[in-house]
Amino acid sequence: MTALSVPYVVDEPGRGTPFTLEMEKAAILCLSEAKRRKPTILRRESEELVYISKLHYPLWFVPWRSRCIAVDGLGLSSTTMSHSRAPNVLNFTEDLKKSAPSFDLFRRALRKHARTFMRFSSVKDVVLDAVVGDASVLKVLSSIIEQAMIREETVSGTVLAPPEFHSKVAEQKANSLISEWLSLEEEVDGFKYALQVLNEEMERHKDKVTKEIEMIWEEYGERISEMKKAVEKRIRQLKREEEREIKKATRLAEKKLAKLVAEEKKLRQKIVRLEQSLEEKRRKRKAQKRRYPKRSTTRIDNTIRTYREKITGLNLELRKVLAQQETARKEEEQTLRQIEESYLQMAAKEMEKIEILEKGRNLEVSKEREKLQEAEDTASKIENQIKNLIQRKTESLRNLENRTLPFEAEETFLVGIPFYAVQYKSRRKTRVDVYPPVKASSYEGTLRRIQIAVLSFSLESRLQHLLSPRSTELDAAFFTNLKERLNADVALKELLSQVAEPNNLLAHPSFRDDVAKGLDALEEEGWLSEKEKENILSIYMKP
Repeated sequence: MTALSVPYVVDEPGRGTPFTLEMEKAAILCLSEAKRRKPTILRRESEELVYISKLHYPLWFVPWRSRCIAVDGLGLSSTTMSHSRAPNVLNFTEDLKKSAPSFDLFRRALRKHARTFMRFSSVKDVVLDAVVGDASVLKVLSSIIEQAMIREETVSGTVLAPPEFHSKVAEQKANSLISEWLSLEEEVDGFKYALQVLNEEMERHKDKVTKEIEMIWEEYGERISEMKKAVEKRIRQLKREEEREIKKATRLAEKKLAKLVAEEKKLRQKIVRLEQSLEEKRRKRKAQKRRYPKRSTTRIDNTIRTYREKITGLNLELRKVLAQQETARKEEEQTLRQIEESYLQMAAKEMEKIEILEKGRNLEVSKEREKLQEAEDTASKIENQIKNLIQRKTESLRNLENRTLPFEAEETFLVGIPFYAVQYKSRRKTRVDVYPPVKASSYEGTLRRIQIAVLSFSLESRLQHLLSPRSTELDAAFFTNLKERLNADVALKELLSQVAEPNNLLAHPSFRDDVAKGLDALEEEGWLSEKEKENILSIYMKP
């Protein structure tokens, strides 16, 4: 198993002189002393330093899919994710498969599930215990791992903060994220399977309906073909009947008209003979008047008058006959027209039989097509709904992946993040303070600008200018929580003390020399005054 560590202090860019380990110990001692509670007017009790111990916060990194899952080795952290529960895909696919024998059953199943995939059925919070999933924290951890790899500094000989757990436990914790991933993948696969079944069943029913429409066309095609033959035969028969009717009506009309024409002829002949006789009488009367002017013409005048009356009477009869002829011709035309219209209507009724079949065929085809279109529209809506859920689940997968580190490892490894634990003790209680990793600022920058007013700053303020947090995200994720838990959980505080006290820097043989060197370096840079240095030495460097 690989175990790596990183330095507690890193130098800011531009810092000329490296911040040494001796300076680190001296600065932590000064900071601890500055934060130690001293007697005041309102508070008589004072605190004493019990221990200053450099420990390492254990962070496990479990390899997964060419990435790493970060696990809090103390189990104080956790990651909470919202998991949207997927609709019941199995019910949907089973309903579609059961509808295989009938298109109407398939349509009913689609209508039943038209809103199944509109949204997730419910949302619940999933807590990934001990998994570190904050993106900003992971970014810092990624940088820390790179530094640890470059330095190749291991945690051997260093002290891990309790209660750290074994790599196998870390892998079990990481499995909660992996399980969530697998659950999301399974849901995505389920949605994809639902799409596959939906499309397959839709295509299968579409083929069936298409074939049914083709069968309707074929069946009606045969019936229409037979009907056309029967109708054409009947129309030919009606045509023959019509021709017979027309011939008969024409023959009767011609016979009637012939009588009237013959009568007309006779009348005209009579009129001609009378007009000839009348003309003859007129010539005779004229001749008589010329030869015998005084002879009476009464007799011949009476004859002429008689002829004239007869001619007038015959002309009246002739006009009647001519009128009867005109009427006979109109009646013939009307009769022929009626016969023609009658047979046209009968032929139209025969043609309607074909139109009825064609309308019936078109209606059945239209109904099937409407059903198919309705099913396709509903299937398309369901498909879009499922694709939307797949997209959202894919985003959840991406989000879950972003809660891991883009770092490939062959095995689970440990990284120790150094921090200082400081215990203070008063007559009534003890408390523990935690100092997370820091970065040392350049004294030529910050401090030189404020050196004129150095006496107006407390030692604690100056040290905070010197040692600023290396990462506020790291502090918030681990060390702030650790400090709160230590001071709230007596058992945890006692467990930490059992590890920290044997590694108390105050009791280390080289502590006096190291701190003395460190204080000199801090004084030389201007971070503390000679008086403050002497005060620290007088308290903690007594022989």
